[in-house]
Amino acid sequence: MASKQVAQLASPFFKLPAELRIAIYELLDFPPVDNHQCRGIILSCRQAKHECEGVAIRMTKAWLVAFNKDVLPQSQPGSRILLPLDTRTPTSMHAKFHTLRNLTLVFPGDSIQGCADQNRHFFERFRPLNAIFRLWLDSLTLHFRGPLEYPVDRSISHTFRRLFFVLESGLTFAHDPKGQWKELKINKYRHLVKYWKPVPAYIKKLVVSWDVTKEGLRSEEMVGINGICQKAPTAECYGLRYHHVVSEDFLLGEESRESDCRFRPSTREDWGASPPSEHKKKCFKCGCRTFDYQRYARGLPGEDDERWL
Repeated sequence: MASKQVAQLASPFFKLPAELRIAIYELLDFPPVDNHQCRGIILSCRQAKHECEGVAIRMTKAWLVAFNKDVLPQSQPGSRILLPLDTRTPTSMHAKFHTLRNLTLVFPGDSIQGCADQNRHFFERFRPLNAIFRLWLDSLTLHFRGPLEYPVDRSISHTFRRLFFVLESGLTFAHDPKGQWKELKINKYRHLVKYWKPVPAYIKKLVVSWDVTKEGLRSEEMVGINGICQKAPTAECYGLRYHHVVSEDFLLGEESRESDCRFRPSTREDWGASPPSEHKKKCFKCGCRTFDYQRYARGLPGEDDERWL
């Protein structure tokens, strides 16, 4: 440990004044909210990690505030950004990279009507969100909250599933617009993806959720809803994690998918990543297995909560 401390003190970088080191960190392109672009710095020592993370979080939150004020109103009226809750360090909120990797965009519930009608203007309003989709995120949630103007039945659940269907297809298409021509899900809503014009996304988990009850759940309320879960990832197979839940009255629900090969491609896996046939025989987890389960939906925090931008 002593030798490492001596080497750090002897480093020309740490001989610079703190103001110059901060200026160097600010030259990095933040956001994305990820340590991938500055891994060499943050792994060099604890001091560099602490200083770089401080700059990254400050610049990212400033970017999100500007985006929320200037850009987000162009997508959907009344849209807002909800920052994640840092449960590990509540006294120093959002002081680490991981705390800003789970963002939630909240939309008025009745704005989903445009998706139900497959209105091109509804999907054109998603274009300003492409800046958010480009971030390195562990999860991005699009949450619709508020009562609907038209009668609610089973079709409302199908409407939100369609929105998720289009978003997922668009992100896949943005990465490989030529190689996905055989994908049925992309061809089915190609005209809607064309209106959106998505860009490649670095998202591990995409979620579309809704609470279109009359009053809306409060943050302290938690309601159980039933659904279907499909899981197929193993250590050998980078599969998908898919969740679909909906309440009996269809007013609460969530559609989500986790898949590194779909939203965050890398050189070690391709778009059609799947286990070989021999491996599929040996590992039952790689097959598509469905079962009923129950999840819990919690309401959004109050208006005075510091997580709202």
